[in-house]
Amino acid sequence: MNVKSDIDKILEEASYYESIFDTVNEKKAINRGLLTSIDNYEFYYMYGLMEEVFNCNTAFLCFEHALFLCDNEDDYRIIEQEKNKMEKEPGFCVHGTSIIILSYNNLDIMKENLEAIYRFANIGGSNSEVIVVDNKSTDEVTEFLSVQDDIKFIKNDENMGFSYGCNQGFNIAKKENDILLLNNDAVLMPNSLFFLRMALYESPEIGASGAVSNNALLQIVSEKLQEDLSVRNNPDISMRIKKAIEKSCKINLFIDRALEDRTRLTGFCVLIKRIAADIVSINKKADNSELLDEYFSPAYFEDDDLGIRLAKAGFRLVLCHNAFVYHVGGENDGKSFDNSQKKKDNSVSLIEIGREKFQKKWGFDIWSYISFDENMLEKLSGMYLETDSFTLLEIGCGMGAFLSAVAYRFPNAKVFGVENFALVAGIGKRMGNITSCNIEKGEWDYPENFFDVIFVHDSIQNTENPKAFEEKIKKYLKDGGEIFY
Repeated sequence: MNVKSDIDKILEEASYYESIFDTVNEKKAINRGLLTSIDNYEFYYMYGLMEEVFNCNTAFLCFEHALFLCDNEDDYRIIEQEKNKMEKEPGFCVHGTSIIILSYNNLDIMKENLEAIYRFANIGGSNSEVIVVDNKSTDEVTEFLSVQDDIKFIKNDENMGFSYGCNQGFNIAKKENDILLLNNDAVLMPNSLFFLRMALYESPEIGASGAVSNNALLQIVSEKLQEDLSVRNNPDISMRIKKAIEKSCKINLFIDRALEDRTRLTGFCVLIKRIAADIVSINKKADNSELLDEYFSPAYFEDDDLGIRLAKAGFRLVLCHNAFVYHVGGENDGKSFDNSQKKKDNSVSLIEIGREKFQKKWGFDIWSYISFDENMLEKLSGMYLETDSFTLLEIGCGMGAFLSAVAYRFPNAKVFGVENFALVAGIGKRMGNITSCNIEKGEWDYPENFFDVIFVHDSIQNTENPKAFEEKIKKYLKDGGEIFY
């Protein structure tokens, strides 16, 4: 049986489910079709028809993507009519995308980066553009970029650092466009930008969406995939990218619960909604606004800082689990700026300097709040199925990283947290139901015998009266519930 007949059968199946309004099975059929042929435009068109009822913006993006892939003139006109219809809806607000890449050496990777954009990102649609800022490269990449007709190119006479270079791109980007910050060693995969945009327009509250990857802090798809795509296993960058594309075609699909709330997104690939970018920009000037705070120059922690500003402004940040982007990372870290800079004693890395800067600006060490012990999730997985309902309290929850992970894995769970530090609790307000109060002496507004699980961490060790604090905790625990210290 040939591939075309397989696709035709799946299309017929999806059409049948569409005719009886069975969206659950229609989505399943569409994904089976995309697993067979990820660039078949008809599946995106069908998904767009489902989205029309709920969200004109995501429906528009489906139709636009279908047009990008469509090779049939008659079908093209039909899809275009649906796309144009969405633009007239009262809630329509989709913008184009300005992709900003900071370049520093690495010609081979830069070529792969741009080739993937042209191949997968539909730059010809929605008024999109590519902006490359070169930070005084010392190899042939500058000459290569200077003859590219399809990009806006800025050539710096000195290495200005990551934040400054990205801001240069931001300030020449089309003023209505959303902003994709993309590392020069990050390579878009089929559907990665499409699903980042779908995530961004899922809700007006979402201000930024981030990709999952083989190599990105707290956003790694799996350790196995990281190893499969590592330099150690294959030093040929082209072959690694080819393998990454094969892997991405099984990840970048329409899935339920694709989005997970986060308080920070790694800056290797992050899409920022235009209205959010304009609101949180620093030193707002017509041609010199700072999307990234140049206080963090030359690099590191500018993405953490951006996440804090977006969260404080009321925007959601979401990790998009169906937007996989290949990231070289590792051997390439710091290659968009001069990573040789150190403190005077030449013993402190740029990462440590950035960490100190962040703590001075915000008053806390973000590394204490952005991660959690994965064993905590595994404990819950040993107790509950993903569909189970339960109530959970985390004492000393910080920004709610663990609460958000629980809510993503167990969608029927109700998660709560208490946190001493008001600023940190406020930043994490979207991660769960977080109360800011003195953990030991404050009143908790929960019913007694309410929680199935309580995570205490080391909070009890820092109390004046550990025994009394333990008794306080226990009165909120259901009979048969568990406390993890």
